[in-house]
Amino acid sequence: HPNRYAISNYFDELPVEYQRLLRADGRIQEWNDKSQVLEEVRRIVEGHDPAKQWVTIASVASGPSEYELAQSITRFDLDEIAPDQLLYILIGGGKGDGVLNSKGLERIFTVYNQHSVPGVLTDGDGVATGQVRRAAAFIMQEDILPQVPAQVLAPLFAKELREKWAPLGHTTISSRLKATHIRAYALLDVEGKLPLRMAYGHEVGRYNPLFERDMKRNIAGVLGFGSDRLWMNAITVAPPDGGVPSGSICSTHMKLEDRPQEDIYPEGRCSWDLDDNLTWNTLRRLIELGYRIADIHSYGDKGNERAIDFFAELGVGPDTRIGLDHSVLFNRDLIRKSGELGVYWSVGSQKFLGDPVILARIYGREVVDTMAFPLKALLDAGAKVTYESSARRGDPGLTPFFDMQMFVTRRDGKGNLWGRQHALDRKSVLRMMTRWGAEYVLKEDKIGSLEPGKYADLIVLDKNPLDSNLADDRLSEIKILLTMVEGEVLFEAADGGL
Repeated sequence: HPNRYAISNYFDELPVEYQRLLRADGRIQEWNDKSQVLEEVRRIVEGHDPAKQWVTIASVASGPSEYELAQSITRFDLDEIAPDQLLYILIGGGKGDGVLNSKGLERIFTVYNQHSVPGVLTDGDGVATGQVRRAAAFIMQEDILPQVPAQVLAPLFAKELREKWAPLGHTTISSRLKATHIRAYALLDVEGKLPLRMAYGHEVGRYNPLFERDMKRNIAGVLGFGSDRLWMNAITVAPPDGGVPSGSICSTHMKLEDRPQEDIYPEGRCSWDLDDNLTWNTLRRLIELGYRIADIHSYGDKGNERAIDFFAELGVGPDTRIGLDHSVLFNRDLIRKSGELGVYWSVGSQKFLGDPVILARIYGREVVDTMAFPLKALLDAGAKVTYESSARRGDPGLTPFFDMQMFVTRRDGKGNLWGRQHALDRKSVLRMMTRWGAEYVLKEDKIGSLEPGKYADLIVLDKNPLDSNLADDRLSEIKILLTMVEGEVLFEAADGGL
Protein backbone atom coordinates (compact mmCIF):
# COMPACT_ATOMS: atom_id res chain seq x y z
CA HIS A 1 0.00 0.00 0.00
CA PRO A 2 2.46 2.69 -1.08
CA ASN A 3 -0.43 5.15 -1.14
CA ARG A 4 -1.15 4.70 2.56
CA TYR A 5 2.51 4.63 3.51
CA ALA A 6 3.04 7.89 1.61
CA ILE A 7 0.44 9.62 3.75
CA SER A 8 2.05 8.23 6.89
CA ASN A 9 5.67 8.90 5.91
CA TYR A 10 5.09 12.42 4.62
CA PHE A 11 2.17 13.46 6.78
CA ASP A 12 3.98 16.62 7.95
CA GLU A 13 4.28 17.78 4.33
CA LEU A 14 0.52 17.93 3.88
CA PRO A 15 -1.10 21.36 4.15
CA VAL A 16 -2.27 21.95 7.72
CA GLU A 17 -5.96 21.81 6.82
CA TYR A 18 -5.52 18.28 5.45
CA GLN A 19 -3.46 17.18 8.42
CA ARG A 20 -6.42 18.21 10.58
CA LEU A 21 -8.71 16.29 8.25
CA LEU A 22 -6.80 13.03 8.64
CA ARG A 23 -5.89 13.29 12.32
CA ALA A 24 -8.40 11.94 14.83
CA ASP A 25 -9.52 14.45 17.46
CA GLY A 26 -8.71 11.98 20.21
CA ARG A 27 -8.21 8.36 21.16
CA ILE A 28 -9.93 6.22 23.78
CA GLN A 29 -7.28 4.02 25.36
CA GLU A 30 -9.33 2.06 27.89
CA TRP A 31 -12.79 0.53 27.67
CA ASN A 32 -13.36 -0.58 31.25
CA ASP A 33 -16.34 1.53 32.32
CA LYS A 34 -19.04 2.97 30.06
CA SER A 35 -19.49 6.18 32.04
CA GLN A 36 -15.75 6.82 31.96
CA VAL A 37 -15.64 6.21 28.22
CA LEU A 38 -18.48 8.65 27.62
CA GLU A 39 -16.78 11.22 29.83
CA GLU A 40 -13.65 10.84 27.71
CA VAL A 41 -15.76 11.32 24.57
CA ARG A 42 -17.17 14.51 26.12
CA ARG A 43 -13.67 15.80 26.82
CA ILE A 44 -12.58 15.12 23.23
CA VAL A 45 -15.68 16.77 21.78
CA GLU A 46 -15.15 19.88 23.90
CA GLY A 47 -11.58 20.13 22.62
CA HIS A 48 -12.59 19.53 19.02
CA ASP A 49 -10.98 21.64 16.29
CA PRO A 50 -13.84 23.89 15.10
CA ALA A 51 -12.31 23.99 11.61
CA LYS A 52 -13.18 20.32 11.16
CA GLN A 53 -16.60 19.24 9.98
CA TRP A 54 -16.51 15.94 11.87
CA VAL A 55 -15.44 14.95 15.38
CA THR A 56 -13.57 11.68 14.86
CA ILE A 57 -12.33 9.48 17.69
CA ALA A 58 -10.04 6.46 17.38
CA SER A 59 -9.95 3.63 19.90
CA VAL A 60 -8.08 0.50 20.83
CA ALA A 61 -10.82 -1.81 22.15
CA SER A 62 -9.06 -5.16 21.89
CA GLY A 63 -10.17 -7.81 24.40
CA PRO A 64 -13.64 -9.41 24.33
CA SER A 65 -14.92 -7.50 27.37
CA GLU A 66 -13.65 -4.17 26.01
CA TYR A 67 -15.16 -4.87 22.63
CA GLU A 68 -18.51 -5.80 24.20
CA LEU A 69 -18.55 -2.52 26.13
CA ALA A 70 -17.72 -0.55 22.97
CA GLN A 71 -20.63 -2.21 21.18
CA SER A 72 -23.03 -1.18 23.94
CA ILE A 73 -22.66 2.55 23.19
CA THR A 74 -25.51 3.97 21.11
CA ARG A 75 -26.18 7.12 19.18
CA PHE A 76 -28.47 8.22 22.00
CA ASP A 77 -25.53 8.13 24.42
CA LEU A 78 -23.54 10.26 21.98
CA ASP A 79 -26.45 12.64 21.31
CA GLU A 80 -26.36 13.71 24.95
CA ILE A 81 -22.74 14.77 24.44
CA ALA A 82 -22.82 16.13 20.89
CA PRO A 83 -26.38 16.67 19.63
CA ASP A 84 -25.40 19.26 17.00
CA GLN A 85 -22.06 17.94 15.73
CA LEU A 86 -21.12 15.13 13.41
CA LEU A 87 -19.52 12.48 15.64
CA TYR A 88 -17.93 9.16 14.70
CA ILE A 89 -15.99 6.70 16.87
CA LEU A 90 -13.93 4.02 15.14
CA ILE A 91 -13.95 0.93 17.34
CA GLY A 92 -11.01 -1.43 17.53
CA GLY A 93 -8.71 0.03 14.89
CA GLY A 94 -9.15 -1.82 11.59
CA LYS A 95 -11.97 -4.20 12.55
CA GLY A 96 -14.49 -2.30 10.48
CA ASP A 97 -16.81 -1.27 13.31
CA GLY A 98 -17.86 2.12 14.61
CA VAL A 99 -20.59 4.15 16.29
CA LEU A 100 -22.19 7.44 15.22
CA ASN A 101 -24.45 9.98 16.85
CA SER A 102 -27.81 10.71 15.20
CA LYS A 103 -26.50 13.64 13.17
CA GLY A 104 -23.67 11.49 11.80
CA LEU A 105 -26.03 8.64 11.00
CA GLU A 106 -28.27 11.02 9.06
CA ARG A 107 -25.30 11.88 6.86
CA ILE A 108 -25.06 8.25 5.72
CA PHE A 109 -28.77 8.25 4.91
CA THR A 110 -28.45 11.37 2.76
CA VAL A 111 -26.14 9.39 0.43
CA TYR A 112 -27.48 5.86 0.89
CA ASN A 113 -31.01 4.75 1.69
CA GLN A 114 -31.17 3.39 5.24
CA HIS A 115 -32.50 0.01 4.11
CA SER A 116 -29.85 -0.40 1.37
CA VAL A 117 -26.89 -0.25 3.76
CA PRO A 118 -26.08 -3.55 5.48
CA GLY A 119 -24.24 -3.04 8.73
CA VAL A 120 -26.44 -0.30 10.21
CA LEU A 121 -27.50 -2.08 13.40
CA THR A 122 -31.00 -1.73 14.79
CA ASP A 123 -32.71 -2.61 18.08
CA GLY A 124 -35.68 -4.93 18.55
CA ASP A 125 -38.03 -2.27 17.21
CA GLY A 126 -36.00 -1.71 14.05
CA VAL A 127 -34.58 1.61 15.25
CA ALA A 128 -30.97 2.31 14.24
CA THR A 129 -28.67 2.24 17.29
CA GLY A 130 -25.80 4.17 15.71
CA GLN A 131 -23.53 1.11 15.66
CA VAL A 132 -22.17 0.36 12.18
CA ARG A 133 -20.39 -2.72 10.86
CA ARG A 134 -18.52 -3.71 7.70
CA ALA A 135 -20.36 -2.11 4.75
CA ALA A 136 -21.70 0.82 6.75
CA ALA A 137 -18.38 1.39 8.53
CA PHE A 138 -16.47 1.20 5.25
CA ILE A 139 -18.85 3.72 3.68
CA MET A 140 -18.19 6.03 6.62
CA GLN A 141 -14.42 5.87 6.31
CA GLU A 142 -14.12 5.89 2.53
CA ASP A 143 -17.11 7.89 1.33
CA ILE A 144 -18.77 9.99 4.02
CA LEU A 145 -15.78 11.37 5.90
CA PRO A 146 -14.04 14.15 3.91
CA GLN A 147 -11.15 12.94 1.73
CA VAL A 148 -7.86 14.59 0.78
CA PRO A 149 -8.02 15.70 -2.89
CA ALA A 150 -6.02 13.81 -5.49
CA GLN A 151 -3.94 16.84 -6.47
CA VAL A 152 -2.76 17.20 -2.87
CA LEU A 153 -1.84 13.53 -2.57
CA ALA A 154 -0.08 13.15 -5.91
CA PRO A 155 3.30 14.73 -4.95
CA LEU A 156 3.48 12.58 -1.80
CA PHE A 157 2.69 9.43 -3.77
CA ALA A 158 5.49 10.19 -6.24
CA LYS A 159 7.96 10.92 -3.44
CA GLU A 160 7.12 7.64 -1.70
CA LEU A 161 7.79 5.61 -4.82
CA ARG A 162 11.03 7.40 -5.66
CA GLU A 163 12.52 7.63 -2.16
CA LYS A 164 11.22 4.45 -0.47
CA TRP A 165 10.54 1.87 -3.18
CA ALA A 166 13.02 2.52 -5.99
CA PRO A 167 16.04 2.18 -3.61
CA LEU A 168 14.76 -1.30 -2.69
CA GLY A 169 14.83 -2.37 -6.31
CA HIS A 170 11.14 -2.13 -7.15
CA THR A 171 10.14 -1.22 -10.68
CA THR A 172 6.44 -2.28 -10.70
CA ILE A 173 4.00 -2.37 -7.78
CA SER A 174 0.50 -3.79 -7.49
CA SER A 175 -1.95 -2.75 -4.79
CA ARG A 176 -5.62 -2.16 -4.15
CA LEU A 177 -6.66 1.48 -4.51
CA LYS A 178 -9.76 3.58 -3.97
CA ALA A 179 -10.94 6.08 -6.56
CA THR A 180 -9.37 9.20 -5.01
CA HIS A 181 -5.96 7.56 -4.86
CA ILE A 182 -6.26 6.23 -8.42
CA ARG A 183 -6.90 9.79 -9.58
CA ALA A 184 -3.74 10.94 -7.78
CA TYR A 185 -1.62 8.36 -9.57
CA ALA A 186 -3.38 9.19 -12.84
CA LEU A 187 -2.40 12.86 -12.45
CA LEU A 188 1.22 11.80 -12.03
CA ASP A 189 1.02 9.54 -15.07
CA VAL A 190 -0.50 12.21 -17.31
CA GLU A 191 2.19 14.68 -16.23
CA GLY A 192 4.97 12.15 -16.77
CA LYS A 193 5.84 12.15 -13.05
CA LEU A 194 4.95 8.59 -12.02
CA PRO A 195 8.33 7.06 -11.14
CA LEU A 196 7.41 3.36 -11.10
CA ARG A 197 4.76 1.26 -12.78
CA MET A 198 1.53 0.83 -10.84
CA ALA A 199 -1.10 -1.87 -11.32
CA TYR A 200 -4.14 -1.74 -9.10
CA GLY A 201 -7.23 -3.58 -8.03
CA HIS A 202 -10.11 -1.11 -7.81
CA GLU A 203 -11.71 -1.09 -4.36
CA VAL A 204 -15.21 -0.45 -5.67
CA GLY A 205 -16.11 -4.05 -4.79
CA ARG A 206 -15.14 -3.82 -1.10
CA TYR A 207 -18.10 -3.79 1.33
CA ASN A 208 -20.13 -1.84 -1.24
CA PRO A 209 -23.93 -2.27 -1.13
CA LEU A 210 -24.33 -0.34 -4.36
CA PHE A 211 -21.22 -1.38 -6.20
CA GLU A 212 -22.87 -1.54 -9.63
CA ARG A 213 -24.01 2.06 -9.28
CA ASP A 214 -20.63 3.07 -7.96
CA MET A 215 -18.81 1.24 -10.74
CA LYS A 216 -20.46 3.71 -13.07
CA ARG A 217 -19.67 6.62 -10.76
CA ASN A 218 -16.14 5.67 -9.63
CA ILE A 219 -14.80 3.83 -12.64
CA ALA A 220 -16.24 6.21 -15.21
CA GLY A 221 -13.04 8.27 -15.05
CA VAL A 222 -10.60 5.36 -15.07
CA LEU A 223 -12.20 2.52 -17.01
CA GLY A 224 -10.37 2.50 -20.27
CA PHE A 225 -7.67 4.70 -18.79
CA GLY A 226 -4.46 2.82 -18.86
CA SER A 227 -0.87 3.13 -19.88
CA ASP A 228 2.23 1.09 -19.38
CA ARG A 229 2.79 3.09 -16.19
CA LEU A 230 -0.68 2.81 -14.62
CA TRP A 231 -3.43 0.29 -15.26
CA MET A 232 -6.34 -1.48 -13.60
CA ASN A 233 -5.62 -5.21 -13.45
CA ALA A 234 -8.59 -6.30 -11.32
CA ILE A 235 -11.45 -5.36 -9.04
CA THR A 236 -11.00 -6.32 -5.41
CA VAL A 237 -13.53 -7.24 -2.76
CA ALA A 238 -13.63 -7.36 1.03
CA PRO A 239 -11.31 -9.83 2.78
CA PRO A 240 -12.75 -13.22 3.82
CA ASP A 241 -11.24 -12.93 7.30
CA GLY A 242 -8.89 -10.99 9.54
CA GLY A 243 -5.52 -11.74 11.06
CA VAL A 244 -3.68 -12.71 14.20
CA PRO A 245 -4.36 -9.87 16.69
CA SER A 246 -8.13 -10.26 16.99
CA GLY A 247 -8.31 -14.02 16.45
CA SER A 248 -10.44 -13.48 13.34
CA ILE A 249 -8.66 -15.98 11.09
CA CYS A 250 -11.12 -18.12 9.09
CA SER A 251 -9.48 -21.52 9.34
CA THR A 252 -10.25 -25.24 9.46
CA HIS A 253 -7.37 -25.73 11.90
CA MET A 254 -8.44 -26.03 15.52
CA LYS A 255 -7.13 -23.54 18.05
CA LEU A 256 -5.31 -24.89 21.07
CA GLU A 257 -7.41 -24.85 24.22
CA ASP A 258 -4.49 -23.55 26.29
CA ARG A 259 -3.49 -20.74 23.93
CA PRO A 260 -2.45 -17.57 25.79
CA GLN A 261 -4.41 -15.13 23.62
CA GLU A 262 -7.79 -13.78 24.67
CA ASP A 263 -9.44 -13.56 21.26
CA ILE A 264 -12.30 -11.28 20.36
CA TYR A 265 -13.37 -14.12 18.05
CA PRO A 266 -12.49 -17.40 19.82
CA GLU A 267 -13.91 -19.46 16.94
CA GLY A 268 -12.40 -17.23 14.28
CA ARG A 269 -14.48 -15.09 11.94
CA CYS A 270 -15.39 -15.98 8.37
CA SER A 271 -16.45 -12.52 7.26
CA TRP A 272 -18.08 -13.48 3.98
CA ASP A 273 -20.59 -15.69 5.83
CA LEU A 274 -21.89 -12.93 8.09
CA ASP A 275 -25.50 -11.94 7.47
CA ASP A 276 -24.73 -8.36 6.43
CA ASN A 277 -21.80 -9.17 4.14
CA LEU A 278 -22.50 -8.69 0.44
CA THR A 279 -19.33 -10.20 -0.95
CA TRP A 280 -20.78 -13.42 -2.38
CA ASN A 281 -23.30 -11.42 -4.42
CA THR A 282 -20.63 -8.93 -5.44
CA LEU A 283 -18.30 -11.69 -6.60
CA ARG A 284 -21.05 -13.37 -8.59
CA ARG A 285 -21.96 -10.15 -10.38
CA LEU A 286 -18.35 -9.19 -11.10
CA ILE A 287 -17.67 -12.56 -12.66
CA GLU A 288 -20.86 -12.29 -14.73
CA LEU A 289 -19.61 -8.91 -15.97
CA GLY A 290 -16.28 -10.45 -16.96
CA TYR A 291 -14.01 -8.78 -14.41
CA ARG A 292 -10.91 -10.36 -12.97
CA ILE A 293 -10.86 -10.69 -9.15
CA ALA A 294 -7.51 -10.07 -7.44
CA ASP A 295 -5.74 -8.03 -4.74
CA ILE A 296 -7.94 -9.71 -2.11
CA HIS A 297 -6.52 -9.62 1.39
CA SER A 298 -6.87 -13.00 3.07
CA TYR A 299 -5.23 -15.05 5.79
CA GLY A 300 -6.81 -18.39 6.67
CA ASP A 301 -7.42 -21.56 4.68
CA LYS A 302 -11.17 -21.96 5.19
CA GLY A 303 -12.13 -18.59 3.71
CA ASN A 304 -9.79 -19.03 0.76
CA GLU A 305 -10.95 -22.57 0.04
CA ARG A 306 -14.59 -21.49 0.03
CA ALA A 307 -13.72 -18.64 -2.34
CA ILE A 308 -11.94 -21.00 -4.73
CA ASP A 309 -14.88 -23.43 -4.64
CA PHE A 310 -17.22 -20.54 -5.43
CA PHE A 311 -15.09 -19.40 -8.38
CA ALA A 312 -14.96 -22.94 -9.73
CA GLU A 313 -18.77 -23.30 -9.47
CA LEU A 314 -19.16 -20.14 -11.56
CA GLY A 315 -16.92 -21.52 -14.27
CA VAL A 316 -13.82 -19.43 -13.56
CA GLY A 317 -10.77 -21.06 -15.12
CA PRO A 318 -6.98 -20.75 -14.82
CA ASP A 319 -6.84 -18.09 -17.54
CA THR A 320 -8.64 -15.67 -15.19
CA ARG A 321 -5.66 -15.57 -12.80
CA ILE A 322 -7.51 -15.08 -9.51
CA GLY A 323 -5.19 -13.21 -7.12
CA LEU A 324 -5.15 -13.67 -3.32
CA ASP A 325 -2.76 -11.67 -1.14
CA HIS A 326 -1.08 -12.08 2.26
CA SER A 327 -2.36 -15.63 2.69
CA VAL A 328 -0.63 -17.55 5.47
CA LEU A 329 -2.53 -20.68 6.57
CA PHE A 330 -3.41 -23.46 4.10
CA ASN A 331 -4.71 -27.02 4.08
CA ARG A 332 -4.04 -29.85 1.62
CA ASP A 333 -7.31 -29.45 -0.27
CA LEU A 334 -6.75 -25.72 -0.64
CA ILE A 335 -3.26 -26.30 -2.04
CA ARG A 336 -4.61 -28.80 -4.58
CA LYS A 337 -7.59 -26.67 -5.61
CA SER A 338 -5.51 -23.51 -6.00
CA GLY A 339 -3.26 -25.40 -8.41
CA GLU A 340 -6.26 -26.62 -10.41
CA LEU A 341 -7.66 -23.08 -10.64
CA GLY A 342 -4.27 -21.50 -11.34
CA VAL A 343 -4.49 -19.10 -8.41
CA TYR A 344 -1.78 -16.45 -7.99
CA TRP A 345 -0.80 -16.06 -4.33
CA SER A 346 1.32 -13.18 -3.10
CA VAL A 347 3.60 -13.78 -0.13
CA GLY A 348 6.08 -11.58 1.67
CA SER A 349 8.39 -11.81 4.63
CA GLN A 350 6.57 -9.12 6.61
CA LYS A 351 4.27 -11.84 7.98
CA PHE A 352 6.93 -14.54 8.08
CA LEU A 353 9.02 -12.35 10.39
CA GLY A 354 6.73 -12.74 13.38
CA ASP A 355 3.49 -14.56 12.61
CA PRO A 356 4.78 -18.18 12.85
CA VAL A 357 5.61 -17.77 16.53
CA ILE A 358 2.15 -16.37 17.28
CA LEU A 359 0.40 -18.97 15.12
CA ALA A 360 2.24 -21.78 16.90
CA ARG A 361 0.78 -20.55 20.19
CA ILE A 362 -2.71 -20.54 18.66
CA TYR A 363 -2.70 -23.68 16.49
CA GLY A 364 0.41 -25.61 17.53
CA ARG A 365 3.84 -26.08 16.00
CA GLU A 366 2.83 -28.93 13.69
CA VAL A 367 0.18 -26.85 11.92
CA VAL A 368 2.65 -24.02 11.34
CA ASP A 369 5.42 -26.32 10.09
CA THR A 370 3.14 -28.11 7.64
CA MET A 371 0.56 -25.54 6.54
CA ALA A 372 1.91 -22.00 7.06
CA PHE A 373 3.52 -20.41 3.99
CA PRO A 374 3.72 -23.76 2.08
CA LEU A 375 5.38 -22.15 -0.93
CA LYS A 376 6.97 -25.22 -2.51
CA ALA A 377 3.78 -27.26 -2.14
CA LEU A 378 1.82 -24.50 -3.90
CA LEU A 379 4.25 -24.42 -6.82
CA ASP A 380 4.31 -28.22 -7.04
CA ALA A 381 0.48 -28.18 -7.20
CA GLY A 382 0.51 -25.80 -10.18
CA ALA A 383 -0.34 -22.54 -8.44
CA LYS A 384 1.84 -19.45 -8.82
CA VAL A 385 3.42 -17.51 -5.97
CA THR A 386 4.39 -13.86 -6.37
CA TYR A 387 6.44 -11.60 -4.18
CA GLU A 388 5.17 -9.12 -1.61
CA SER A 389 7.57 -6.38 -0.66
CA SER A 390 8.70 -5.69 2.90
CA ALA A 391 9.10 -2.00 2.07
CA ARG A 392 6.12 -1.21 4.29
CA ARG A 393 8.25 -1.81 7.38
CA GLY A 394 10.45 1.20 6.57
CA ASP A 395 13.72 -0.66 7.14
CA PRO A 396 16.17 -0.04 4.26
CA GLY A 397 17.78 -3.38 5.07
CA LEU A 398 14.63 -5.28 4.11
CA THR A 399 15.46 -5.57 0.43
CA PRO A 400 13.99 -8.29 -1.80
CA PHE A 401 17.12 -10.31 -1.02
CA PHE A 402 16.39 -10.25 2.69
CA ASP A 403 13.08 -11.83 1.71
CA MET A 404 14.80 -14.27 -0.65
CA GLN A 405 16.94 -15.44 2.27
CA MET A 406 13.83 -16.14 4.34
CA PHE A 407 12.12 -18.04 1.50
CA VAL A 408 15.25 -20.12 0.90
CA THR A 409 16.21 -20.81 4.52
CA ARG A 410 12.70 -20.73 6.09
CA ARG A 411 14.12 -18.92 9.10
CA ASP A 412 12.21 -16.01 10.63
CA GLY A 413 13.60 -12.74 11.96
CA LYS A 414 14.95 -14.47 15.08
CA GLY A 415 16.50 -17.41 13.28
CA ASN A 416 13.75 -19.94 14.06
CA LEU A 417 13.30 -22.63 11.42
CA TRP A 418 9.73 -23.22 10.16
CA GLY A 419 8.68 -25.89 7.67
CA ARG A 420 12.00 -26.59 6.00
CA GLN A 421 10.25 -28.81 3.42
CA HIS A 422 8.59 -25.70 1.97
CA ALA A 423 11.87 -23.90 1.21
CA LEU A 424 12.33 -22.62 -2.33
CA ASP A 425 15.38 -22.62 -4.54
CA ARG A 426 16.79 -19.25 -5.56
CA LYS A 427 15.62 -19.41 -9.17
CA SER A 428 12.03 -19.90 -8.04
CA VAL A 429 12.27 -16.87 -5.75
CA LEU A 430 13.64 -14.78 -8.62
CA ARG A 431 10.67 -15.87 -10.74
CA MET A 432 8.34 -14.79 -7.90
CA MET A 433 9.92 -11.35 -8.08
CA THR A 434 9.95 -11.05 -11.87
CA ARG A 435 8.10 -13.26 -14.36
CA TRP A 436 5.28 -14.43 -12.09
CA GLY A 437 4.78 -10.93 -10.72
CA ALA A 438 4.42 -9.67 -14.30
CA GLU A 439 1.80 -12.34 -14.92
CA TYR A 440 -0.08 -11.27 -11.78
CA VAL A 441 -0.42 -7.73 -13.12
CA LEU A 442 -1.21 -8.99 -16.67
CA LYS A 443 1.87 -7.41 -18.27
CA GLU A 444 4.18 -10.34 -18.96
CA ASP A 445 4.43 -9.20 -22.60
CA LYS A 446 6.11 -5.95 -21.50
CA ILE A 447 7.87 -6.59 -18.17
CA GLY A 448 9.13 -9.42 -15.97
CA SER A 449 12.20 -10.45 -17.97
CA LEU A 450 15.01 -8.86 -19.95
CA GLU A 451 14.53 -9.66 -23.62
CA PRO A 452 13.97 -7.85 -26.93
CA GLY A 453 10.66 -6.01 -27.12
CA LYS A 454 10.27 -5.53 -23.36
CA TYR A 455 10.92 -2.44 -21.30
CA ALA A 456 14.33 -1.74 -19.81
CA ASP A 457 13.20 -2.16 -16.21
CA LEU A 458 16.11 -3.57 -14.26
CA ILE A 459 18.24 -3.42 -11.16
CA VAL A 460 22.00 -3.78 -10.74
CA LEU A 461 23.36 -5.76 -7.78
CA ASP A 462 26.75 -6.03 -6.12
CA LYS A 463 26.50 -9.84 -5.95
CA ASN A 464 24.90 -12.55 -8.04
CA PRO A 465 22.03 -14.18 -6.08
CA LEU A 466 22.56 -17.41 -8.07
CA ASP A 467 26.24 -17.64 -7.11
CA SER A 468 26.62 -20.95 -5.26
CA ASN A 469 29.60 -19.50 -3.38
CA LEU A 470 27.22 -17.08 -1.66
CA ALA A 471 25.73 -18.91 1.31
CA ASP A 472 21.95 -18.97 1.77
CA ASP A 473 22.20 -17.11 5.05
CA ARG A 474 24.11 -14.29 3.36
CA LEU A 475 21.61 -13.49 0.61
CA SER A 476 20.37 -10.54 2.65
CA GLU A 477 23.80 -8.93 2.21
CA ILE A 478 23.18 -8.35 -1.51
CA LYS A 479 23.01 -4.62 -2.18
CA ILE A 480 21.08 -2.79 -4.85
CA LEU A 481 23.35 -0.44 -6.73
CA LEU A 482 20.92 0.92 -9.30
CA THR A 483 17.21 0.84 -10.18
CA MET A 484 16.08 1.69 -13.73
CA VAL A 485 12.59 1.98 -15.20
CA GLU A 486 12.21 2.26 -18.97
CA GLY A 487 15.84 3.33 -19.24
CA GLU A 488 15.55 6.06 -16.60
CA VAL A 489 17.78 5.70 -13.54
CA LEU A 490 15.59 6.26 -10.48
CA PHE A 491 18.11 5.23 -7.86
CA GLU A 492 21.88 4.89 -7.69
CA ALA A 493 23.69 3.88 -4.52
CA ALA A 494 25.51 6.77 -2.86
CA ASP A 495 28.69 4.74 -2.45
CA GLY A 496 28.82 4.05 -6.15
CA GLY A 497 29.83 0.57 -7.16
CA LEU A 498 29.17 1.25 -10.81
